[in-house]
Amino acid sequence: ISLKGYLTFKSVYAYILSANGSFWIIFAIKHLSGDAYTFMGIDLWADFTFILILTYAFVAALFTPVFGLFLSAVAKNKIEGFAYMKSAGMIAIIPALVVINTMQDWKQYFLGLTPIFWPVKGLITGANLLDNSHNLPTLGYFIVGSIYMISLIIISYKVFERKIQN
Repeated sequence: ISLKGYLTFKSVYAYILSANGSFWIIFAIKHLSGDAYTFMGIDLWADFTFILILTYAFVAALFTPVFGLFLSAVAKNKIEGFAYMKSAGMIAIIPALVVINTMQDWKQYFLGLTPIFWPVKGLITGANLLDNSHNLPTLGYFIVGSIYMISLIIISYKVFERKIQN
């Protein structure tokens, strides 16, 4: 098997596991939490539809190959890779800033530099949790996120390919 074939297999395998895990975790929390996520009489999970959760899982899982290829391309050894992996956990927190009032207008798109912003914002918008005039339609967040992350997969692969050729 060629290196490209091996990387494709590992990336697709990781993507499927990630999408599957993301879907079932959100789906299970929605259906098993009961009234635990009811705030002032409003069920926060009410608008999380099957299709919305599934779409989120498929788009958010695209970050898995990006992250894997990036780590492989940048880290010189396992220790350095582990350090990068632990530090990158901060990236996952950045989309949470979108709930701050100052990030509700056009400034929210600065957070779009982090790949996971797009599917998270699509999920939040699709569930009608944050509504403002600067929001894209839900599908818009998912489309932009998919295009952005697929572009990052291609770039990460090329960087990784260059690393192994040197």
